[in-house]
Amino acid sequence: MKLRRILAIAAATTAAAAMALAIWLDQWGRRDAPMANADAIVVLGCALRADDAPGPSLAARTQHAVALWQAKRAPILLFSGRDATFQPSQAQAAAHLAHRLGVPRGAMLTEDASRDTWQNAAFSAEILKRHGWHRIVLVSDPSHLWRASQHFRHFGIEVAPSGALEADALGLPLRALKAGREVLSVLRDVVFLRYWT
Repeated sequence: MKLRRILAIAAATTAAAAMALAIWLDQWGRRDAPMANADAIVVLGCALRADDAPGPSLAARTQHAVALWQAKRAPILLFSGRDATFQPSQAQAAAHLAHRLGVPRGAMLTEDASRDTWQNAAFSAEILKRHGWHRIVLVSDPSHLWRASQHFRHFGIEVAPSGALEADALGLPLRALKAGREVLSVLRDVVFLRYWT
């Protein structure tokens, strides 16, 4: 009986800590940190629809990035990400949407090889450094931005996070699900020592 009570307390404590971290991650990403003279706006990919168009989250990220570009926060948009089961890549689909929203193709680059956030940062950093760029505005869902920012900083990129609050229109349940998944991803990255290497 005593062991059962200890396990119940431990489970409740773990759940409360995970919920607190999820809320903190979501709130941390609800920022639009100013950066003067950013070199590029980097948009992280996520799922496509079955018709190869950006899914709701990627569409929200792209719309947010286009608004930042129109506000002259940076002259270049870099879209990052692919999906093993879909062609075109997430990056190409997002760039196509941005072009339809008025961004000329000459103001966009794509990184089509990355399959996760760590690779988003690694492969995008290679492209940025090839152009002599080191300062970016980073766009993703709010709960994703803390982890993504740490990865880009690991590769020597200065980051100003800008959460795509347009994704809030997708509803609280999806927002909570994304934050919960981020908690698991942060814990996985801690295990792999990605924040200290």
